[in-house]
Amino acid sequence: MPHTVQLKEPRAPYNVTIDTASVEAEPLILKHGEEPVLAVVSYREYREFADWRERRQAKSARGEVLERERRAFQQMLPKLLVTHRDQFVALKDGQLIDSDSDESKLVMRLYQGLGYVPLYIAPVRETERVYRIPGPRVAR
Repeated sequence: MPHTVQLKEPRAPYNVTIDTASVEAEPLILKHGEEPVLAVVSYREYREFADWRERRQAKSARGEVLERERRAFQQMLPKLLVTHRDQFVALKDGQLIDSDSDESKLVMRLYQGLGYVPLYIAPVRETERVYRIPGPRVAR
């Protein structure tokens, strides 16, 4: 349960003494009237939150990059069906950078040359493969 401090004189400067051990155990909530205005957490909790937010933003950015690459692939698909049918192609920055009939060989070659960077790799087919995974059935 967070500890609560009531703010009473917003125009006057004041000091609040905070027991760091209690902040380590639970957040300190500062209120103005009944309205919470600030939460004080331990530095460890702050770092954990900042790291989590950074990972989330990086993941979101990677998703946006891959979505742009997917759209580029869809635009290129008619030409790729003529030039690279039944092969795997790799796109980076909207450009075709490599292809191979063996997806594993393509991936290994790209990672060796470029390092572990986001790439869009897809098979060149007229229709996307649909995988049907049977689920449990209800016996009646």
